[in-house]
Amino acid sequence: FPSGKCRIDITDEHARLSFEEMVDEDGKRYQILTTVTTTLEGENVRWEIEVENRMKDMVVRETHCPLISIDEELGSPALISPENISTRYEDLHQTLSRSFTGYMAPDHKYIRKTETYPGMSLSMNFSVLDYGTDGLYIGCHDPKFFMTTHGFELEKGKHVNAFIARFPFTMYGERSSDRTAITSAYSGNWFRAARKYRKWADSWYTPPRMPEHVRNSLGWQRVIMHH
Repeated sequence: FPSGKCRIDITDEHARLSFEEMVDEDGKRYQILTTVTTTLEGENVRWEIEVENRMKDMVVRETHCPLISIDEELGSPALISPENISTRYEDLHQTLSRSFTGYMAPDHKYIRKTETYPGMSLSMNFSVLDYGTDGLYIGCHDPKFFMTTHGFELEKGKHVNAFIARFPFTMYGERSSDRTAITSAYSGNWFRAARKYRKWADSWYTPPRMPEHVRNSLGWQRVIMHH
């Protein structure tokens, strides 16, 4: 967690928070300079996290940015996820409450649900917290498709956090920067959130043209063989 005095720089375009060190839950301090910058880009907020590792014999393997605490007074949102192509969990709080690991995990502190893109469980690199008439889009717009984890955690059985995890593996004396995380509030149904990802995906994705011999093929076995 961040420790010490926070330096805050605010302009018309961005807000920047800088910390000289980090601290763990046992009070041990780490000389890891961390800077988080938020920039407004139209209706989106872009998050950038920069890490400078000043600790010998340590590697910064993982960063969580942004980490968003969900206001309990708004109620528990539905989670819309590209898990298994498309999955909707109607009550995120209840979903997490049923997600005990049962093996060597601090469930008394955090009960987590995590999904990873690409190649493991998510078909796309975003998730949606949906309240019915509005909600929050949480996406990772990374044209290099590095590994990303979308996480949701129930903290001490009370409130829910949502976060994006990235894996910079920053060695001693190195500096890493990531500015792929995007959050964006929306009004209306969740289609509006999905269109935000589609707008970004259209910048790099061209759907393949299905060959005529496949389009005109009859029978499910022949289609599988053509694949």
